[in-house]
Amino acid sequence: MLRAELLEGDVLDQLLNDFESDHTEHYMEPETTYAEPGSHTSYRPQRVQGNDQTGFSQWINSKEEVRQNLQSKLGTPKITLDGCIKLYTEHNIKIDDPVILWFPTADVAKYKEYDRNMENGWTGKMDQEEYDGLMQDIKANGIKNPGILDITNNGGAEYSVILGEGNHRLKIATELGQELFPLSFYYKYG
Repeated sequence: MLRAELLEGDVLDQLLNDFESDHTEHYMEPETTYAEPGSHTSYRPQRVQGNDQTGFSQWINSKEEVRQNLQSKLGTPKITLDGCIKLYTEHNIKIDDPVILWFPTADVAKYKEYDRNMENGWTGKMDQEEYDGLMQDIKANGIKNPGILDITNNGGAEYSVILGEGNHRLKIATELGQELFPLSFYYKYG
């Protein structure tokens, strides 16, 4: 590797210009596709009352463990989204990252962060071509990556819950009439 001080100024400038021209345009968003600020509906996290949790959480690592914990802690024989949220907010039990559970799409929609409607060719994060490509992929292959439900302990017994990742996929699943939507869980404090 050449040290910078061994390069003459013009050569170094040329290398830097080459580097910038090769890489920067990949990260630039098209200027004409942005919708007006505030034109996309966003939602505040749902507030959930639970118990004041302290200490280390118990982690559960499989769908069967989720079911067993729901039955023992909540008396719920079936895995529901609200039941999984209550495992943490009421009993300090977390579902581990690799566990992906499928819930009714309508239940997941209660926790969406954005509508992700197309306005002026832009959803707030994705243009029409990208959105159509994602829709075609989901039609052909299903949803490959789960949404991520963020459950945040706001201190004390108050929690907030929101779909932090997957709002486009949720919108498309709804449009396609898919009854189930995959989720994983992410927990944070404050």
